[in-house]
Amino acid sequence: MKPFLLIAPALLLAMGAGVSPQTASPFYDLDATLDPAAHRVQVTGSLLVPLSLALDGTLVLLHSPDARDVAMSGPGILAVEAPEGEGIARYVLTLDEDATDPVRVDVSYHLTVSPTHRLNRVTPSWIELNIDSFWHPVVASIPDIRYRVRLDLGGDYELISGDRVRKVGPGIYEVENDIARRDIPFSAGRDLRKAVGDLSESWSPLPDADLEAVVAKSDSILEFLEAYTGRPQDFERPRRVVLTPREESGYSRKNYVAMSDIREMTPIDLTDYLAHEFSHYWFSGANFQTRHHWLTESFAEYVSMIFMRHSYGEAWFDHDLARKRERAEGDPTPLADFTGRPSEIALYQRGPLVLAAFEEAIGPEAFRTVIRAFIRDDIRTNEALLEMIEAELGDGARATLEHLMATV
Repeated sequence: MKPFLLIAPALLLAMGAGVSPQTASPFYDLDATLDPAAHRVQVTGSLLVPLSLALDGTLVLLHSPDARDVAMSGPGILAVEAPEGEGIARYVLTLDEDATDPVRVDVSYHLTVSPTHRLNRVTPSWIELNIDSFWHPVVASIPDIRYRVRLDLGGDYELISGDRVRKVGPGIYEVENDIARRDIPFSAGRDLRKAVGDLSESWSPLPDADLEAVVAKSDSILEFLEAYTGRPQDFERPRRVVLTPREESGYSRKNYVAMSDIREMTPIDLTDYLAHEFSHYWFSGANFQTRHHWLTESFAEYVSMIFMRHSYGEAWFDHDLARKRERAEGDPTPLADFTGRPSEIALYQRGPLVLAAFEEAIGPEAFRTVIRAFIRDDIRTNEALLEMIEAELGDGARATLEHLMATV
């Protein structure tokens, strides 16, 4: 997410035909009933969680602190320790030593989403949910998940998702994912407008949003990224861009991008923003709570800068680097010194400066080799990145990046 201006055989079966499993990937089977007027979500269902995600006989689930009447149970679960204190709720499930794999956790709860929440909404005019509200439980290590969710939106809303969607009644949908994700994100509204391009679709409830311009920009960016990454298989499904009525930041989930109200953005800023979010299709796997998170944000930002350089020239690129150098003065900590999640300045300013210097040192073609190998290997840690660079380009390139991470 880029800061915005305003800015087990049974498990395989449950995933559905044609969906390949991932190691240690929980499966969510949920029913959610929404009451937009009350800003309320009622959820029941089950999670199938691989035992490999448990630690020392316990499984930790993160959940919204606003969830009420929470019940968690299932075969193999001996006890559930309810959370204490403020912040994201941590439910600690003690497992029987003979618990089957995967562990089934039956859940039920309801929660109210504040109508002033930064990113989430359950209101009569707009519905939008994602991990930012922890509206569903999340395994503490935040692995990729698979899911099948039945959603009763509480009215005749149209739902937008990056997954397979089947409407089974007025405002009632079944959503099943093709792409493993960290959460279950979707949005919904009435009287939505839509524009369709070759590689993208744009949706919005805003009557004067220029959806055709968004689609044209999106297709241009995606055409470049398809050639740069060399992965035509990643463009078989359209990227869906939702222009929401919110006035806060946007976010990306593989082929689903939710943006805030962009009607006042300049065309070049909109292009830059879209390029960043589309790049997250490949750069989103690192744990966002750790020092490795720069692999998500800095790489998405720098690949978007490569597109912008291609489209707007070296002058734009040099100007953007100069702005990043100026902003990086707000936090002089080099990337190598972070032991936890890097600062926003490190993620969006210093990290791209490191990558720019690295590209200059090894050359654009070698850098593209690194990007393609990053995607191929699904790099999620700094150590994996450095090992990959050494394997692809030699120990000199590895040493160069290590030096830049410690000094830029």
